[in-house]
Amino acid sequence: MPPIKNVAGIAGGVRRPAIYELKGGETLKDLINMAGGITASTYKYKVVLERYEKSENLKILEGSLDDPEFISQVVKDGDLIIIQKISS
Repeated sequence: MPPIKNVAGIAGGVRRPAIYELKGGETLKDLINMAGGITASTYKYKVVLERYEKSENLKILEGSLDDPEFISQVVKDGDLIIIQKISS
């Protein structure tokens, strides 16, 4: 079996938080679908995408699941998506 190449992680308000292998061209919405979708306790207005650019600079993007432009971004190798939950 060949080694895993590109991966991205997703955590927080999704049904199956994990690290997923990317085949190429997946969007943030695709990664959420891979993770089984959002949970009932998801706060859809606070999504954080952490991305290392050139393996050294951390870039943090924030957006909403209601923003079509934000969720249609292509996910890159090493990205971490954190979808906030509603706090009690």
